[in-house]
Amino acid sequence: MYFPSNIRSQHLRYNIDRNSERRILEWSKADTMLYDFFNRTLWARIRAQGKDFYRDLEIFRKKQKELYNNCVVEGAVDNSDRRQNRLVLVANATTFCRLLRLKDSDYWRLLTQRQMMASLRRMNFTFTLH
Repeated sequence: MYFPSNIRSQHLRYNIDRNSERRILEWSKADTMLYDFFNRTLWARIRAQGKDFYRDLEIFRKKQKELYNNCVVEGAVDNSDRRQNRLVLVANATTFCRLLRLKDSDYWRLLTQRQMMASLRRMNFTFTLH
């Protein structure tokens, strides 16, 4: 489950001309080749999964929609940061909803702290603050 993050604000999206597009693709040739290779590999694996993949995908999409219905105010966008738009959570959002909305850096910090505390508990490490 996920919420999209770092959604660039519409006013910061730019159209580029064909020449610029061609130059960018040329500069990023290795990236493009890697993308194409893994994209082909992905679709080969999806074909190998057969109908099971599409059944699982449908289940995932239903769960994702359920998550949005329970967590997000429909149509509302937090644009307090000019560079990106963020989803607005319902007033009584669960902890799970709030965790999904965290920025990557904040989530990473929280995860690291929790792992550190769990490690300290396993080692029976105690400390006091003065």
